Amino acid sequence: MRQALDGAPLTVRADGRQTRAFTDVSDAVAATIALSQSMAALGEIFNVAASEEIMIIELARRIIRLAASGSSITHVPYEKAYGPGFEDVRRRVISLR
Repeated sequence: MRQALDGAPLTVRADGRQTRAFTDVSDAVAATIALSQSMAALGEIFNVAASEEIMIIELARRIIRLAASGSSITHVPYEKAYGPGFEDVRRRVISLR
């Protein structure tokens, strides 16, 4: 977001086709508070997550659009960003089943 607001190129690792589901921190906090106040939740396990999956390249485009930015997108290979041998998970989305 900072890059878009500054008009700088947005950095996207690799081809940007990796997907993620991002949870809004306010949703996570609200769920944590609600669960901490529920006796039925005691000793149970809960996944608090978003279900909307997005490709990182699409997220970058959305950020540019929402920021009304003239930023371009720069792809940086994983090797350059993290060093040789780095492996990323192509799809990182929590199971809500």
